[in-house]
Amino acid sequence: MDNTELHLLVTDIVAKELLVNARDINPTTHLVHYGLNSIHAITLAGELTRKLQINIDFSTLINLRNIKEIVVFIDETLNKKSLPGLAINSQYEIEPLVPPVEEQIALLADLNLYFCESDGLPASVIQIEGQSQLNFSSYNYLGFAHDNDIINASIKALKTYGTSASASRVAGGQKTIHRELEQAIARFLNVESALIFNSGHATNVTTIGHLMQADDLILLDELSHNSLIQGAQLSGAQLKFFNHNNVDSLRNLLSDFCHQFNKTLVVTEGIFSMDGDIAPLDKYVALKNEFPFFLYVDEAHSLGVLGQKGAGIGEHYSINRSDVDLWMGTLSKAMASCGGYIAGNHQLINYLKYTSPGSVFSCGLSPADTAAALASFEKLQQNPDRVQQLRDLSNYLIQQLNEQAIEVKSNLGSPIIPIIIGDEEMTIHICKELRKKNIYLQAIIPPVIAANQSRLRVFINHAHTYKDIDFLVKALASILVLA
Repeated sequence: MDNTELHLLVTDIVAKELLVNARDINPTTHLVHYGLNSIHAITLAGELTRKLQINIDFSTLINLRNIKEIVVFIDETLNKKSLPGLAINSQYEIEPLVPPVEEQIALLADLNLYFCESDGLPASVIQIEGQSQLNFSSYNYLGFAHDNDIINASIKALKTYGTSASASRVAGGQKTIHRELEQAIARFLNVESALIFNSGHATNVTTIGHLMQADDLILLDELSHNSLIQGAQLSGAQLKFFNHNNVDSLRNLLSDFCHQFNKTLVVTEGIFSMDGDIAPLDKYVALKNEFPFFLYVDEAHSLGVLGQKGAGIGEHYSINRSDVDLWMGTLSKAMASCGGYIAGNHQLINYLKYTSPGSVFSCGLSPADTAAALASFEKLQQNPDRVQQLRDLSNYLIQQLNEQAIEVKSNLGSPIIPIIIGDEEMTIHICKELRKKNIYLQAIIPPVIAANQSRLRVFINHAHTYKDIDFLVKALASILVLA
């Protein structure tokens, strides 16, 4: 197999795993941009091993950033082993349902960082496997998930409606409380209508996948959440990425391509979950004066966080609500529940209500989850000071980290504060040392993020105290001195 054949084979395998067109993959672009995550990497390692009869383990693959680097590694490995005739077996064979990735999964499990079991309420201190840990790894931003009023609202809904909607809403699962929550969301965001779904991830996948078609164009920020990428891939539309939070990059793509398609959808997040930075939404809105496109904003991490009243990035920038076509948000972060919503004009929301697969063919949001979200919206409007208190805590942490010369990557006002370590092994080491000091802070490593960008991602919530933050900073500083 020559280099060209190998390149085509690797590209085809990667494209099938990531559900993208092989022709759209740039061989030098980081595969994270096409939606690669750790699960994909494990599967790809197994598939490449099976197809090429050489050992490519997960730990090797996650350090190969793009198609070109993978091909170079495989080519060098083949040359060392002098294995001729590695053409794909043309005989039909049934592929295993589960790829041969037991070893790679075991490597992840051996880190003992993920799927740690916690008990008790998701407050600032939680029980991890029987040990009290100061919690900086949950997005209970406003402290509503352990609030007695919110819990009691869920209990009341359980007694009133039972444990499940027991049907899709269109076919008998519609509850009064569903309508009340949708009306509350619409009022809070100052839009005409809203529609709730029982999963935030599914909200993005089903909405984008349903609204866009093969002859359309979707432009995503290169750091977009997996759910946005999955929705774009499901739609069959042409998918392109613009540089992170880069208005000029987006403008260039719009100028070059939007006139070639029936419709164009530009998608951004309010606050990005890995970097904690805020999108330049006001500048994206201004581009609508230059180009014809629809604008979709994912407020998973900005609802309840940005703006004086916590109404999100729209309030943060004083955006005219009608200038954004689809306001998406989740109910699992600041709103202390589960699920997601799409909000906007009545015609669009009504269309989704009656036709969106994620709504029509899925059970309605559980009564307890619906009640928790509704009570959270009500409590936020009664206690808007929580938003500023959260912001003050977040800014204090950034200030304290800067004073210790610890590199952070975040905007002031964001409760997501990534502490950039860079080296993957060092990041894992620091994470484990923090656990020994009873601090639960998660490590984010490739392929979830780019190589040399490994980090500790801090989530601040309203239940934290300045003393908690001082304890974290002191612990980090003491570990880094010895690193």
